[in-house]
Amino acid sequence: MLKENGRLGIVLSNPILSIKKYANVRKWLMSVLRIVAIFNLPPNVFAETGVNTSMLVAYKQKTERLEELKKANYSVFAKDIQNVGYEKRTSKRNVVFNPLYKTDDVTFEFAIDNNGEMIINEEFSSIIKEFRQWCATQEEEIVTFMLVMT
Repeated sequence: MLKENGRLGIVLSNPILSIKKYANVRKWLMSVLRIVAIFNLPPNVFAETGVNTSMLVAYKQKTERLEELKKANYSVFAKDIQNVGYEKRTSKRNVVFNPLYKTDDVTFEFAIDNNGEMIINEEFSSIIKEFRQWCATQEEEIVTFMLVMT
């Protein structure tokens, strides 16, 4: 259903991207999409689901161009994200998301930014920067893909 040059971001259950049972799904995804990135997320990042998930980023390319990219053994950006900046707690059947802050490795005090604010313990900011740098080294379609996102 994705149009040519259409972009896709989807959260999938990890088994779809990793176990033998779903190899046909992965094969199909790779046959119709240029996989750009896979971000493995920590367990229960989506509250009470109990499902380990990953985020897949891709775009639909013309069949001929996709085959060229495959023959060139195109690269996929992949990251295993551990720190999302919060912890989930359940209290009296209510789910609460508490922020998690970085701590100084020497003093064990909360790390403070230039404005005197505690720094959230998350990896997204640095991964986004790394992802943009990686995209700049890829094929023209990905460079354009990132320009649209900024």
